Amino acid sequence: MAVVAAYAPGEQGDAALRAAVREAHQRQSDLVIISHAYHHPDHGLTHAERAEATRALHRIAAGFSPEIRRYLESLELVIDESSDINVGDRLNEIAERRGAELLIVGLRRKSLTGKLNLGQAVRKLILGAPCPVLVVKPDEVSGA
Repeated sequence: MAVVAAYAPGEQGDAALRAAVREAHQRQSDLVIISHAYHHPDHGLTHAERAEATRALHRIAAGFSPEIRRYLESLELVIDESSDINVGDRLNEIAERRGAELLIVGLRRKSLTGKLNLGQAVRKLILGAPCPVLVVKPDEVSGA
């Protein structure tokens, strides 16, 4: 079984990684990170490469307890790079293939009315996920 985290550089991606590290440790599960497509203001559609996602994970892991860091080091880290524009479909497909027990995504802060509209990718993800989905906001997730 695995915990699958959606990652794109930024606060919401960091929040998803923090939650995923905590959940993988608590569940004693594998950790799969999906570096998904996102729109960069200068470069257009892109995704974080494996090295960038790995650096982000190590930076975030530094804020956790030694026990959690040791657990993380014991895992064979799986990072799947995806430039697929259909993020929700891609995440659901990978979660299904990896036998995910939990799928974690970070959500950008939204206005009061914006909270009613989660966005097409998150809606597809939640409605089509083969497992429970945990949606986290950057300011509500902290290191363990």
